[in-house]
Amino acid sequence: MKKTLLTIFALFMVLLPMTAQISEGEPNSTVIPRTGNRPQAGDWGIYIGGSVRQVMDLVNAHKDAGSIFIGDVPGEVVDGYDSNNNWWGLPILNLKYYVTNQWEVRLGFEFASKTLSNKYKLEIGGDDIKRNNRESQNFTRFLPGFAYHFSTKNLLDVYLGAQMPIGWDSYRSKQKEDAGGDVTYTRNTCTQAVIGGGVFIGLQAFIADLPLAIGVELGYSGLAKIGGNMKTTQDLGDGKEVFYNDNPNLKKAISTSAEWGADAAITFSYFFH
Repeated sequence: MKKTLLTIFALFMVLLPMTAQISEGEPNSTVIPRTGNRPQAGDWGIYIGGSVRQVMDLVNAHKDAGSIFIGDVPGEVVDGYDSNNNWWGLPILNLKYYVTNQWEVRLGFEFASKTLSNKYKLEIGGDDIKRNNRESQNFTRFLPGFAYHFSTKNLLDVYLGAQMPIGWDSYRSKQKEDAGGDVTYTRNTCTQAVIGGGVFIGLQAFIADLPLAIGVELGYSGLAKIGGNMKTTQDLGDGKEVFYNDNPNLKKAISTSAEWGADAAITFSYFFH
């Protein structure tokens, strides 16, 4: 154990001066103590920030995993129940480039996916019915934007920016039902384009002589979702039927929706040249 700690400490001491030289920032005041290497024009940055909304999405995905997708299992289930639920996602990952000492452009990426599948057997009216269900939902976002940094000093960095989220949401489900050899399929699909806009204000502090910073961002943004409503295709063996929004009388539907809200994130940034 002691040898392991000494090895880690030795590697840290070797890497410390190397990483400290990656960014070119220099202090701009003899009064303010040196607190880090501030990025300058031509430098790049990578920052990871998990927002409150993302954390809540993660919590709710596990909390409501049994009801968000397939819903309550019928009470007539008699045998063979099995289920599988998966959730994974990426927090906002941003690549930043400093065009000048105070202007940066950025491109963020965010992705999340949830899937649920189950199977069971029912007994209805003396007949055995087997069902296999699978559902998936994901959202993808690209976040191009820019920010202006008000000060060039090394102590604290306050900036203001804007971004335009673009991407899409998609949903897929499939149910197979076998009633004594009479097999039917039901498929649901829904894809919506997403576009929006928002502003944010941030504060970050540079860590020692490392090209690292920790900060917080507060923002307010809106999203518009444009696309088709839920499309259902039923294959009954002797033909197919297509309708929308669980309404057999509705043959085609287009919808739009919008949402607005505030968000906050803790950010960790790494800068390099």
